[in-house]
Amino acid sequence: MALPGMEGKRSVRVGKTIILLCIFSVTVETQPLKTNLTIMGFFPNSEASFGGETGSGVPAAVELALQDINDNNNVLADYNLVMLWNGTKCDPAIGTKVFFDAMYQLPPKLMLYGGTCSSVTSLISMSAPYWDLTQLSYDVTSPEFSDREKYPTFFRTVPSDLDFNPARVRLLRHFNWTRVATLYHDETNLAIVHSQLESSLVKAGMNFTAQGFVDAESARRRLKQIKESDARIILGLFNESMARHVFCEAYKLNLYGKRYAWILNGPYSRRWWNTSAECTREQMRKAVEGALVSNFLERSTSNHRTISGKTPAEYERQYHQRVSGKRTNPFHGYAYDGVWVIALALDKVLRQLQQAGNVPRVKLTYERQEDMKVFMFDAVKETDFQGVTGKVRFRDGDRLGTILYEQIQEGSEVRVGEYFAENDSIALHSVQWQGDNPPRDKTLRVEELRRVPLALYVMISVMAMFGIFMAIVFLFFNIKYRNQRFVKMSSPYLNTLIIVGCIFIYLFVCLLGLDGALISETTFEVLCTVRTWMLAVGFTLAFGAMFSKTWRVHVIFTNTKMKKMAIKDVKLFGIVAVLLLMDIVILTTWQAVDPLTRGLQTFPAEPGREVTVVPVLEHCDSNSFTLWLAVIFVYKGLLLIFGCFLAWETRHVNIPALNDSKYIGMSVYNVVIMCVIGAGISFVIKDRQNEAFVLTSLFIILCTTITLCLVFVPKLVTMRNMAAEERTKFKCMLTRRAGSKGTDSDKQMSAAEKTRRLLIENYKLKKTLQDKTEQLDSLMKQLQVDSDVDADAETTCSYVRDACQESPRSPTMSGSFLIVPDGRKHKPTSSTSSYSAGSPDMDMKTSSTQSSVSFNLPPSFSGGNLGNESNRNIKMHRKCNGTRLEPEEQNKPVVRKQILITMVTNV
Repeated sequence: MALPGMEGKRSVRVGKTIILLCIFSVTVETQPLKTNLTIMGFFPNSEASFGGETGSGVPAAVELALQDINDNNNVLADYNLVMLWNGTKCDPAIGTKVFFDAMYQLPPKLMLYGGTCSSVTSLISMSAPYWDLTQLSYDVTSPEFSDREKYPTFFRTVPSDLDFNPARVRLLRHFNWTRVATLYHDETNLAIVHSQLESSLVKAGMNFTAQGFVDAESARRRLKQIKESDARIILGLFNESMARHVFCEAYKLNLYGKRYAWILNGPYSRRWWNTSAECTREQMRKAVEGALVSNFLERSTSNHRTISGKTPAEYERQYHQRVSGKRTNPFHGYAYDGVWVIALALDKVLRQLQQAGNVPRVKLTYERQEDMKVFMFDAVKETDFQGVTGKVRFRDGDRLGTILYEQIQEGSEVRVGEYFAENDSIALHSVQWQGDNPPRDKTLRVEELRRVPLALYVMISVMAMFGIFMAIVFLFFNIKYRNQRFVKMSSPYLNTLIIVGCIFIYLFVCLLGLDGALISETTFEVLCTVRTWMLAVGFTLAFGAMFSKTWRVHVIFTNTKMKKMAIKDVKLFGIVAVLLLMDIVILTTWQAVDPLTRGLQTFPAEPGREVTVVPVLEHCDSNSFTLWLAVIFVYKGLLLIFGCFLAWETRHVNIPALNDSKYIGMSVYNVVIMCVIGAGISFVIKDRQNEAFVLTSLFIILCTTITLCLVFVPKLVTMRNMAAEERTKFKCMLTRRAGSKGTDSDKQMSAAEKTRRLLIENYKLKKTLQDKTEQLDSLMKQLQVDSDVDADAETTCSYVRDACQESPRSPTMSGSFLIVPDGRKHKPTSSTSSYSAGSPDMDMKTSSTQSSVSFNLPPSFSGGNLGNESNRNIKMHRKCNGTRLEPEEQNKPVVRKQILITMVTNV
């Protein structure tokens, strides 16, 4: 028995239920039913919840997309999108049968969706155009489907394998890698991808070497070739199984680490390197560490709302709720976006047809399919929306999607960036390299311009400046004491030329070390010309003056007829001027025809682990530099050889009137030897900048300094000795004056008495001279008795005898006979102790201020022993009728001439 209160409550509940049913019935009657739009899907199995590695996880994404579309009133508001599931089992025969059976069954299919396996998708895609159907795939990446002629109505939401190439090229450009090697597995799809990659690399202006292989053995050979080519950036195109073989061999060949960067194509399974038959897990981990893998982006990392109103993260969470721990598929996001592509395309087409009044509201049949095809293809092609996998747009049927960059870091794949095909941009983050910086694309070749170290240049320059200071000191000495006998006899004006030439050469050494480290390129080119002129002119002035003085000695010495000869300094200046004119002609022509410029000479590289240093030497150069250099070398070389010859010919000459002839000859030898050795060494070590500069500079400084010292140090020594001698004489004179007690008669001696005494002394000297003349005639008669007397000696004796008879003069204090061959008579004065035999140019004019020329022999050849000594020790006979000398005497004409002259002069 029910209580009264209980019955009241029941009646209230029944009333509410009746009211709700009435409201629902009214709503159903007022809301029209939606029309189903069927699309035919192709999957490995026909069940919506199918598993398996190929298609697992995709149905959950498709169902979620259908639910979101059908619940959305803005898309297909009057329609329900329905998926017709068809299993193909990745069998082309089954797939073709399923397609044709479905096409002849109701309801009509407005679009084809799917095709997981390329073999099945290919057949369906080629058949779809005959039904005016558009097909959309979510996971077929084969590059062959990009052929629009073969597959004109095919689209895919997943990027093609070809779409990875722009991502790889953009990555290379980001790290400034321009030299790469490609290693690819030579099978159909990868070969197509590699061919397109080559075109992209060429278009990007990159250098690459392509290495294809078919098996593990050929992969080993290709890796060796890559290592030999010194390629550091390697693009790998191979599947996961072959990747294990490749990296195992890479480990064995040491093609990994901070010097190398591997860029692989994906997708690969997680931790794919942990399995290898030939290498351990640790070895494989080391080999793949740091490798970059381009992969498909499962979902966008953006937080923007997608077309469904969800963020990619919200979709991911709902998707995993549906999967609930089952195996997922990396293409599930592309499957979700693919359903939305179909829905948006259908919505656009139906709106267009409704506006035209051609679409029945309730029913769509194949009779209206012709109207659908007019707009369907264009609608899919013009799709543009934000999906869970990023921006969804198409270009020639391929998705302009986003490529993911992953890097293997410490044994895990880490997302490090993305590539956006829409605008060809890249975004990288968290990239880690085993070195401090990204590896270089090759061994870096650094052109290092060799410079002379500043400390070394300063040291050499200081030495050159010291030489210039020494030359200035010698120049001051030469000018100040130019009228002194021992200086005047050595032609001081020619000595000045030697000093100026040496200063130019010292300045050349200072300019030799200047390079791009201290001056600009333009200044360096000007410096090339200045250095060339300075060295050439300096050498001509210095060596030309020495050469001319040596030539004068040689001419005087080889004057066998003993004719009167006057070689003045003007002639020697003329020789130097001619040599200098030749330099000016050669250098001016060189500068006008082929001017010197700055050149760079590259030497063999110095290999290193990361950097190869290529030495580059800065030098003066021209188009025909070798030719011009040869011309100068030949000209200067001939001058050196001739100078050396003259010095050798006059090596035994010791004429006091030419008091520095011996040192000039030594200087010529010094220049020749130093030039030959220095030039040879400089050519041998010309590729070694510092050594060449030091040795060349030292040879030039040493040669120049020795020359200056040989010419001027003896004169300084003589000057010092003369000063000491003068001081001694002055002291002696003071002593004599202090100790002398002269009488008044001596002091008051008249000038007439002094004149008388001088005349008496002059008479005695003339008497002595007459006696010597008679003795000379006796000696000449003795020499004429011998039929083999040398004609040159006889000429010399006659010349001297005649000179003595014509102008007898008083002998010097030493008793040597002084020759004055000008034939004029000179009265001796009290201030003259000797008469001159000639100036340095052998002009035999006499004056009281000119110095004498004396020819001296050892005492054994003087006095009454002359005839015996000459008969006993000296055999220099020649017949008067012109017969030849005896063979044993032919090699001593120089000694014989000096002996005869000395014998006569001692008389």
